[in-house]
Amino acid sequence: MSAYSIEGYGVALALRSSKTILVEGPSDKRVLSRLILQHDIRKGQRTRFVIDEVALISNDENLSCKGSKEKVELIASALEKLSSKLNWLVDREWEGIDLDADPMQFHVPPARAWGRRTKGHSIENYWFRDKFLSDYLKMFFGETLTFDFFNALSERFDSIIRIAAAYSFASKRLGTLSRSIGLVKAVHLDWTGDSYIVRQSLNVALKTRGCDEDLAAAVNAELEKSSIRNASIAVLQWLCHGHLGEEMIRACAAQLARASGCSDETVEAIERGARAEKMAHDVDRLAELDIEQVEPLGDLISWLE
Repeated sequence: MSAYSIEGYGVALALRSSKTILVEGPSDKRVLSRLILQHDIRKGQRTRFVIDEVALISNDENLSCKGSKEKVELIASALEKLSSKLNWLVDREWEGIDLDADPMQFHVPPARAWGRRTKGHSIENYWFRDKFLSDYLKMFFGETLTFDFFNALSERFDSIIRIAAAYSFASKRLGTLSRSIGLVKAVHLDWTGDSYIVRQSLNVALKTRGCDEDLAAAVNAELEKSSIRNASIAVLQWLCHGHLGEEMIRACAAQLARASGCSDETVEAIERGARAEKMAHDVDRLAELDIEQVEPLGDLISWLE
């Protein structure tokens, strides 16, 4: 399909008989599509809709050099007159969040008349939950991982979320967010007996990407702050960076598998493997929740009706 200009996209929307939701990328589309399917199954009636990724609207100089989130917002602003047929979703990121608050606090974004932002930083934050992680590992590694592993994983989950948040905040403060994607591994982590910490080897890996920042020290310093130590994981779940948070959560689980005597192959698979399968699992679990529990995504589903 040819790329649209903003004006051309508006014409296409006006000609459609069904409503459209505009999103940043494929992950958002996959999550919403699965949630809508489950909603339709529950009510026994099909919802007619279209979900468009913003990459579809790329033939417009007004969108040049803009990120996906900004593109969605610019397009929505330009086409607000079509709000009865178009709605949109973007990542909240850290909008309205004070990363220096002590303790860290989280407030649900205020309701909007049109358009939605994710509850937490990104779409991934919805599945930063103990049971989602353990159920995924049981499904794919149940023949390898033991009762003791899952017992320890549950006991450590609080610490896992805290270091995922600390890693996110440190990367933001140092300006290393983009270079940190795909960086952290199980070998970069230590379990002290009551918490996870980052090893200096993380800096060695970061240096291969042309960055000399002391990310390891920055993460460990964040962990010592009362703002993180005193925050509940119910708050920190939503404040983690979507990609970095997920990677750290998986790396911590992989570190535990490594310490439990699992093979390098299993450790690597837990750490970074089967990304599509893991997402499918997590989204499927998310779809089991009532739409009221996945706000504001539920609002978008209700708007389609």
